[in-house]
Order: sequence, then C-alpha cells, then structure tokens
Amino acid sequence: MTITAVSVVTIAWNNLDGLKLTVSSVLEQDYANIELIVVDGGSTDGTAEYLKTLPRSVHWVSEPDKGRYDAMNKGAQLSTGQLLWFMHSGDCFGSKSSVSTVVDSWLPTTRWGFGLSRVMSGQRVVGIFGSVRFSLRRFALGGRPISHQAAVISRSLHDTIGGYDIKFGLAADQYYLLKAAILSPPQIWCEFLCNFDNSGAGSVRPAVEHYRDMTKGRRLAGFVSTRSAYLDTLIASAFAVRASIQRRVTQRLAQ
Repeated sequence: MTITAVSVVTIAWNNLDGLKLTVSSVLEQDYANIELIVVDGGSTDGTAEYLKTLPRSVHWVSEPDKGRYDAMNKGAQLSTGQLLWFMHSGDCFGSKSSVSTVVDSWLPTTRWGFGLSRVMSGQRVVGIFGSVRFSLRRFALGGRPISHQAAVISRSLHDTIGGYDIKFGLAADQYYLLKAAILSPPQIWCEFLCNFDNSGAGSVRPAVEHYRDMTKGRRLAGFVSTRSAYLDTLIASAFAVRASIQRRVTQRLAQ
C-alpha cells in the first residue's frame, strides 16, 4: 500500500493547554500530507474558541459525546487518510519527523504498527513506555502493553475491527490493538514516536485492572494464549501480582 495521507485524530475535553501542545506538535511535522481532526467533548475552558483560530486545514468538532472512545470513533469517521494515528490532547510526537519516519518505512504487507513513547511528567522524562519486541500471546495475557499514541493503523484494518468498543471500559485501546494483532502482525519502529502525558487515568490505574481487562479482551476476541482460558487466567494473575509489586517498589525508591 502506498501511503499518501495520514489522519491524526486528537480527542480533548477541558484540557486546553494540553491540546495546544498536541496541535503544535502535529503542525510541526515535516510530513506534508497530514490531516488533523480534533474531536472536543464540549469543553468549557475555551477550547472551542481556540479551535476557531486554527488553520482551515484543521477539521474539528466540539460537542458532547459518550466518552473518549466514542470521540475516537467519531474522529476516525471524519478522517480521509489511509493511516490513522490517535494522539490525545497533552501528548506530542516524539520528533518533528515521527510521521515521515513511519510513512517512509511502511512495508507493503503492514496493516498496523507501533513504536516507543517517552513518559512525560510536564517537561520531564520519567520513563519509557513500550517494547521493541512483540509476542501476541504475551500481549494478550496483559504483558508489554502498547502505547496507543505510538501506534498507527491502516484505515482498512480499523474498519475491519469496527472501531473501538465504547462499552469495554478504560482499556478499550488495548482490546482494539489485540484485535488488530490477531488479524495481522505489527511492524515495529525502534523510535520514540510519542511523548506520552502521564497525567491521564490510564497511567495511574492499578496493574491488576489492566490484566483483568485483558482477560476480558481475550474472552471477547475468542483468543487463547496457552492451552486453555483457565490457564491463561492463572498466568495473567501471576503477572498482575508481580507487576503490582514492581510498581510499589519503584514508587518507594522514587520517594
């Protein structure tokens, strides 16, 4: 597939400062054919007024929605690019050449892929999110989650998946990527494609909740990582306990 246009979908809700950072990051990209779509959930902090000042090439809507994944689906429906890149307000591209890096190296067989994210607390890098190794079985069990804002998906695969399940919950992005991975292996870029704002709800939720959601995702997708769904749950539970302990140790050492 020859890539000609990339649609960046940005959702926002009462995060005007973060949205300004994201929009600037998109407009600074050195790849020429980027379509920016901003879906605001009806913010009351001046977001709509700011959006009116943007170039006409930026498409936007500001109205109530049913949550972040409903907004992301809405943005995808409004888009026209061959590739979709979901970049939330407050998140930025890893460099001015992130989009061109992906487009220039996109393989004919690729349907989706991902890279790494710097985890940001304000202007400070506090961690790295992602892995340059991918195992479908390990990912399905809840290990090595993918930074959604560092992931890119073809329009055709997005349509095949059917968008985001707005009833799934906070980890609907990981469920979405699980369905993508079951259908097609990812291309992986050993690049920081995103600077990820760690102030969101997904960054502070207990590790056990992520593993629980991935168990739900495996069930809904009809995917078994090992010999049985029961064994999958046992292994995922052990991983969840280990991840929780590691997080607590890290937090204590940081104090």
